Amino acid sequence: MELKKGSSTFKEERILKKIQTVSIIGDRILFWQAALMSVGFISAMAYLFYNQSSELRLLTVGFMVSMLIHWAFYLFHKVSIMLNKHSAHLPALLSFLLFGFVAVYNPLHYSEMWVYLLFYPLTVALLNNKTLFATWTSVFLLFYFGFMLWDPTISLEEGFGISLIGRSLYAIGSCIVCFYFLKYQEWTHQKMKADLQEEHNSRLIKTLYSLVPVVERKSHTSREIIHTAADLMKAVSKKMPDNRIEDWEIDLISLLHFVSRIKYPDYLFEKQEKLTQFEFNLVQEHCELGCELLGDDESFTSIKEAFRKHHEKLDGTGYPHQLAGDRIPVFAQLLGITEAYLAMITPRSYRKSLTDYEAFIEISKLSNIAYDERVVVALRQALEIPEVEETNTGLVG
Repeated sequence: MELKKGSSTFKEERILKKIQTVSIIGDRILFWQAALMSVGFISAMAYLFYNQSSELRLLTVGFMVSMLIHWAFYLFHKVSIMLNKHSAHLPALLSFLLFGFVAVYNPLHYSEMWVYLLFYPLTVALLNNKTLFATWTSVFLLFYFGFMLWDPTISLEEGFGISLIGRSLYAIGSCIVCFYFLKYQEWTHQKMKADLQEEHNSRLIKTLYSLVPVVERKSHTSREIIHTAADLMKAVSKKMPDNRIEDWEIDLISLLHFVSRIKYPDYLFEKQEKLTQFEFNLVQEHCELGCELLGDDESFTSIKEAFRKHHEKLDGTGYPHQLAGDRIPVFAQLLGITEAYLAMITPRSYRKSLTDYEAFIEISKLSNIAYDERVVVALRQALEIPEVEETNTGLVG
């Protein structure tokens, strides 16, 4: 049975989007680093206009070299077309090289350039990627400690050991503070994403509920079946902890299942005879209609996959695509078995309803034929039905 939600293509698209996001943020970081050096160069040129000292000339040349290198790195990153799992490291690498260059080249001839290096963890944190942060702060710390040992100013100070420890604590503190900044960014992003998703879901649910009265009149079925189906699916899902399905997904697919029958002709809900080919095609269409109602939102991928496949059977005799075995996700099985069970215990004009036990016995006969045995067992546990022995199904009590 398929346990993963979504396809590998969907996962690849998400990874690609993350890489593209890092690349965009990296562009901005490198741009502002280059812009900062440009401001320094322009300021030095302005001072040089009023004061033609050799020190200012040296400072201006230093800023000019730094500015050109920064813009070269920015343009290199801008034109680089690398979309693989390693390309996200490019902006962090280029930024690190620029920080290292400025610290060593020291265009300001400032004796405390180690302070400038402390801002590097912040630039990596802005990329909003834990893997990048862990990798490049480790590289940064190694470079930083090496820079301190190389820095001639620190060796001239009295209390060399105390100064070394103090600067080391600054570097470690910078990494810790930036890590929590990264966590805060992540929390903010997730909260914003959740709020937007909740708002979008709310609008969609309101739209779907506007169609419920129409389906009630056509099918002579109360909307209470929506909540009944959702409650049962949640109860069954809890008996399968390895296949976590969110409650909001269950609520939405239950509503969607009810509304998707809106295209059925009125008579079809009470028809006792075998369906014609045209009528059967209409029934199959509701699998696709439900997916169309959800649109292209990626957060509904698992719901659409489950809805599209909830009439498929393990042995390949289902519809609309005759899928079999692992090609049918657990979520689809959950909806399919719930639909079948509720149909059996609901009275119709042409037949009596079955009891909970009788309905389960009928479903258990299809264990490992139409439904995965684990889903059947979870249904029994959710219904609190005693174990039964069915020699034809493999269910043993």
